[in-house]
Amino acid sequence: MTDTHMHLVMLGKKLKSLALNDVNDINMMKEVISEFDSKDKWNVILGYDENNFPGQYKMKREEVDMLTHKPTLITRVCHHAGLINTAAMSLLGLDRTTEDPEGGYFERDADGELTGWVYDKAFEMVRGKLWKMISIQ
Repeated sequence: MTDTHMHLVMLGKKLKSLALNDVNDINMMKEVISEFDSKDKWNVILGYDENNFPGQYKMKREEVDMLTHKPTLITRVCHHAGLINTAAMSLLGLDRTTEDPEGGYFERDADGELTGWVYDKAFEMVRGKLWKMISIQ
């Protein structure tokens, strides 16, 4: 049996990225993120799944900031959400005044500041801008 449903472009992107699919230890996840440095302008990390961690651990933007200074996108396993660090937010011009796109949103804390988590159409917007910025090698 052959499954003809595939995303060839995503396969190529995955080969240039760090995959977290099999990581189920928070400290190990942070270690592999801190050691990862792509040759591109951005670090792209795939497969984050809070369900793999005790208490459905949801990483925070500030934690990513401590692990890398390079603009970074950590894509959730569903490919409908992700977490960007402060360097990525700055590069993309995102701040508390950024409006949510129709069909998506930028998560905000109680003070209205962006947390770095982006969902649905907001995630698609961030991902689209990211791939235009990444150098093809």
